[in-house]
Amino acid sequence: MTQSAKRLGVKRAEFKQAIVDSANTSIDEAVADEELDSEEADDLNEEASDNIRVAYDLSRTRTVAANLGTSAAKLNSAFRVARKALLLAKIDRAVANGDLTEEEAAELKERIENAKLPSYKPAGRGLGLGLGSRGEREFGR
Repeated sequence: MTQSAKRLGVKRAEFKQAIVDSANTSIDEAVADEELDSEEADDLNEEASDNIRVAYDLSRTRTVAANLGTSAAKLNSAFRVARKALLLAKIDRAVANGDLTEEEAAELKERIENAKLPSYKPAGRGLGLGLGSRGEREFGR
C-alpha cells in the first residue's frame, strides 16, 4: 500500500482512509439493498476501520480511486508498479542472502517483466458485498 500511495502522490494515511471510506460505502449499499441489517453494518464498519485487510476486501476500485481524486486506471497501474517493485526487491534480497543464483534471479526478473501483475483488485479477488464465506463465518451471515 505504501508503494502504491507514493506512486499516486498521496500519503499512506490518505490512501488508507480512501480504502476505509470505500468499504463503508459498500457496507452502506448492502444495508440499502437489505443484504445487511444495521447491527451487522456497524460491526463491519468497525472491523473495516480497525483492519485494513477487511477494508480492502470490502472496498471497490472505482470508489477508492474516486476518493483519491484519480481514475481506476491510475490506481490499478500504481498497484501493478508497486507489486513489481516489491517482487524485484524480494528477488534481490534472495540473491543477497544466497537463496538464488544470479542466473535464477535474471530468469525470474524476466518473467516478472513479461507478466501482467494484479491491479488493485485482482480478478477473482474481492467478496462482492464483502461477506462471502469469510463474512458468513465472522459475522453470522
